[in-house]
Amino acid sequence: MLQVGTKSTAYREPHMNELPVPSQPWGPWYRRQQQFYSAHLYLGLTWWLFSLGMALYTDALLLDFWGPPCAPATIDDDDDYDD
Repeated sequence: MLQVGTKSTAYREPHMNELPVPSQPWGPWYRRQQQFYSAHLYLGLTWWLFSLGMALYTDALLLDFWGPPCAPATIDDDDDYDD
């Protein structure tokens, strides 16, 4: 049992020599990964813009940017009747 204030022999501080050392160049792998992530970003953004455009085009989504719709014109039938 450990007593308060004593160090355990089972634990030791980590050292820089214990870090893994790369065995291959990391540049090409990261470049491929970045191209993959960028392609997914562009495809996702394009799909989102297409979906938003279709929602606005089909009036499935009303954002009220342009104000309320205009009221229909009223028909004045007073001119048809002669007194």
